[in-house]
Order: sequence, then structure tokens, then C-alpha cells
Amino acid sequence: MIKTFTSENLKILRKRKHLTQDDLSSALGLNRATYSGYENGISSPSIDTIVSIANYYGITLDDLIKTELRLVNEFQFRQIISK
Repeated sequence: MIKTFTSENLKILRKRKHLTQDDLSSALGLNRATYSGYENGISSPSIDTIVSIANYYGITLDDLIKTELRLVNEFQFRQIISK
């Protein structure tokens, strides 16, 4: 089984962009509580939502799901979000 970092990465991306859960959930057309559940690992976003989030941040689906963003340095992070 492939380890995924989706919920952790959602929180990291949001915080690095200085956004609140309200900001992001509004931009994506989601309820804040729903988005909070994604970040906290309580629920999983649908494929459509994951694609929307990846597009919002300009990150590949692969990096959003499989890269442990908390371990990348600033240079690597900038490369990841500019792919």
C-alpha cells in the first residue's frame, strides 16, 4: 500500500499560502467543516475535490498525495508548486 500525505499536505499548503480554512473552503466551494475534516484526516476528499485543490495550488496530484511536504526545503517547495 502506498503511504499518502494528503491531509498533512493540505494543511501545509494552506498555511504556506497564509490562508484560513474559510478562505480555502470558500474558494473551492466547500463547507469549512468539510474542508477541516480533510485536513484532520476525518474524511477524504473526492477525486474531483483533490483535482480542484491541486489546480488551486498549482501542484501535481502526485506531489499533493505522495510527497511529504513537511520535509522539503523552500527551494524544493517552490519547484513543486510551479510544475
